[in-house]
Amino acid sequence: MGRLSTLTRRAPGAILRRLMSCCLPLILKKDKYKEVPPTAIDLFRDLHCSSKTGLSEPVKEAIEQMQAIVAEPTEEGKDPKTATEAVA
Repeated sequence: MGRLSTLTRRAPGAILRRLMSCCLPLILKKDKYKEVPPTAIDLFRDLHCSSKTGLSEPVKEAIEQMQAIVAEPTEEGKDPKTATEAVA
């Protein structure tokens, strides 16, 4: 069996950890993250962006939903949702 099929049999969390361990150092080297560290939404976008086709429509919709969650007004006494909570 190929490497991809081996990855897809694992739990989704294991796949994400594997992607983050190999891709995160490359993403953090980008110039756009020199001044401000990336949010979880930034990392999601970068990990799902193809150099050939860009972002697919489902990924664009997911990012819009995550940004909407972060932008939601919060009830008094509650903390606003973070980008990490929106991605989770």
